[in-house]
Formats: sequence, structure tokens, C-alpha cells
Amino acid sequence: MKKLNNRGFTLVELLAVIVILITIMSIAIPTISSSLERSKDKQNKAKKDNIKAAAELYITDNKNAVFSTLTSIEEGKEKKCYIELTQLLGYLDADDLNDADDKEFNEVITYDGTTIDFLEKNEGTTVGLSVCVNAG
Repeated sequence: MKKLNNRGFTLVELLAVIVILITIMSIAIPTISSSLERSKDKQNKAKKDNIKAAAELYITDNKNAVFSTLTSIEEGKEKKCYIELTQLLGYLDADDLNDADDKEFNEVITYDGTTIDFLEKNEGTTVGLSVCVNAG
């Protein structure tokens, strides 16, 4: 009868496996995390596109109030009004107003009569802009 080898793994073999696993993890973790960031960026862009579409519907539904706001802006000021994202709640769900990290977008929609764009709230540039009021 043949005698079985019950020694198991040597310390050198275990260390070699651990080094190989650490090498694989050091390559995989940055790749996975950058992939997650790219997917969050794509999700935020898609949500902003939906918000812009909702703003277009809002402006269309409330065109009289929006355009009277634009025409009432004083001469010399930039003719823009802004729409808080919460004004779009009838056109979007509350979840659509949060980014991929489930934080509120820190922006408002600006409208100058032709162009819809985003403006950061913390820029302080919303001062002097008129709010596009709800006609309803």
C-alpha cells in the first residue's frame, strides 16, 4: 500500500498564491471603480437630458407666464429666467431630481427664450435673474 502525503501546502506555496491574488486585485479594483464612475456620469447625463425635456414641456405649458417674465426683465440685464427643479415635479418624479449618488442636483434651469441650460446654484449668478413663474 502506498503512503499518502498529508503535509498540505508549504509556506512558500501559500505566499506565492497570496502574491498572485494581490496582483490581480491591484489591477481589478481601479478598473472596476473607474467603470462605476463612468456609469454614474452616464446616468447623470441621462437624468439631465430628462430634466431638460421636462423643462421644455413646462415652458410650453406655461409659455405666457414665462415670456411675460422674460419681457419684464429690466433693460440692460441679461434676459434670462430660471426654473427651480422642484417646479418640474409634475413632469418628473422626485427620484429624477436626484443624481446617481441619490443627492439633489445643485442646479437650476436657465431659459433665455430659446436655450435651456443648467446653472449651478452656488455660483451666485441667479441673483438678478427672474423666476419663470407658474401660470396655473
